[in-house]
Amino acid sequence: MKNIIFVFIVGFSFLTQTRAVVSSAFQDTVFNQTDQNGLKQGYWKKYFPNGNLSYTAFFVNDKPVGQMVRYHEKKGIKALMTFDKNGDYAKAKLYYENGSLMAEGNYYQSKKDSIWKYFSYYTGSLTSTERFEKGIKQGKSQQFYPNGRLFEEIYWVNDKKHGDWIQYFENGKNKMLAKYTDGQLSGEFIVFNVAGKVQISGFYKENVMHGIWTYFDEQGNPEAKINYVFGIPENQTELTEKEQEFFNLMERNKGKYSDPVPEDFFPGNSGY
Repeated sequence: MKNIIFVFIVGFSFLTQTRAVVSSAFQDTVFNQTDQNGLKQGYWKKYFPNGNLSYTAFFVNDKPVGQMVRYHEKKGIKALMTFDKNGDYAKAKLYYENGSLMAEGNYYQSKKDSIWKYFSYYTGSLTSTERFEKGIKQGKSQQFYPNGRLFEEIYWVNDKKHGDWIQYFENGKNKMLAKYTDGQLSGEFIVFNVAGKVQISGFYKENVMHGIWTYFDEQGNPEAKINYVFGIPENQTELTEKEQEFFNLMERNKGKYSDPVPEDFFPGNSGY
């Protein structure tokens, strides 16, 4: 009987120690391990202060490799990223808290790369596209009406607006024609009404109104002309309601089609 009790005690002790070792291995080795140089290796996961999962990922020499999943603090997936074997390039899909797709594109070392697409929180429709080369905005950017028709296109060179800036009515006709040079409005600026008649025409120089600006009625007949010298009207007393309408138009268009901020969704910006 004593021998049986002894064997039971030893066996129970051994089983308890084994479970402790397995538990320790699962917590400290399987997840969240660093090497002797302090570099993250293998599977990692982190949690928000409220106990919800923040991210899961697999690391090689401190860089995520394969799929990383990030979560919103309250609930739901925030980003799905698939990294290459070197951890430099990642294909990304970013999500709103309601679960709908916010944006998709590629990253290169936490910088946007190639074509990025952005989607509406409310309808899921495509709202805009941009093109990047390792974090530098290049080429054509576009914005769209909720029905998918093109609203605006603008060109970029080395992260500065450079080239044509065109806005469209939903019927496809031109709403506005302008041009940027090295980040500044430069050259002819024309605004049309939905019937295709010119409403405003003038010139920009170094990002300010310069030269003769003409304001037209709905039929395209000139109503007033004002001469600007680097943004200052020579005939201040002749400013008309047409000019104020122009400024109102510009103000209404500012930020009307604001982009999401995918940088906030990249893992490197909120820490591993």
